[in-house]
Amino acid sequence: MEIIRPITFLEWDMRKKKYDWTERRVQKFIKQGRGKGAGPDYFPWITVRDFPSKGRVSRIFGLKTQRGHHFFSDLEYRFFIQNEWRDEVVDIREQFPLDRDMTHRIALRHLITPPVTRDGTPFVLTTDFLLDVHSDGNRTEIAHTAKYSSALDDMRTLEKLEIERRYWKEKTVPWSIITEKDIDLTLVKNVEFVRHEYDLTLIQEPFEGCLHKLATLIIDAIPKQPTLPLKELCSALDNSLGIEAGFALTAAKHLLARKIVLTDMVDPTFLAKRPLAHFSLDETQLKVAGGQIGFQ
Repeated sequence: MEIIRPITFLEWDMRKKKYDWTERRVQKFIKQGRGKGAGPDYFPWITVRDFPSKGRVSRIFGLKTQRGHHFFSDLEYRFFIQNEWRDEVVDIREQFPLDRDMTHRIALRHLITPPVTRDGTPFVLTTDFLLDVHSDGNRTEIAHTAKYSSALDDMRTLEKLEIERRYWKEKTVPWSIITEKDIDLTLVKNVEFVRHEYDLTLIQEPFEGCLHKLATLIIDAIPKQPTLPLKELCSALDNSLGIEAGFALTAAKHLLARKIVLTDMVDPTFLAKRPLAHFSLDETQLKVAGGQIGFQ
């Protein structure tokens, strides 16, 4: 059994110094390329290994960006899941660093005590999310900061947010504060249910072409058996093909994750229990997937 003991003052001081910001540490991060790049090449200014969090931290692989994302709270994670699902969001950069000379000037100009490092140099503020959104043929940036409502009672937090707001205003980039009230938990839950089956290239099939066959059978059944629940269809397919229970549902979740099969993702009804009448096909996505139906 693991013994948990309180840390000593010396241990706490050493941990604190490890994460304290100094000019040396800032320069190290700059040389590492933190906050630079886009898509799979973006490197967040702060990762879960660099910074202690008061909440739960998590790391998740981005399906659109094809890289690991770092989050310091459930709120950040859920906001990411919610936006990754949006077709118009084409890139997500978390923990995006702001130009510290600019934020320092903004703070002084508006009589706000500027954040500084332990050795007195300007601190690098970050915006939790910088989204690239493609809409009506235009690609624009939108900045968001994720804060729990309770954190907005802290005056120093509000001061930093004011610096951030004015920063993005000068950059002519839309910015807003996101709280837990802006999260659609039903959408997040439904996306989580199918998301892990987005890529099945490494899955071991019971027999060659099994996933493709299952996908074809599911797609064919949707318009023909409207009252049959998805879970019952998948169970029947498992039995008819003599394969492990749940394998057909994996194929169905893949089709949903790829948006080849569509359903209302903000409906609280459990996806697997919905009748097939609640599902439809995206013919465009089906054509893009081609004969492999997304199982490349």
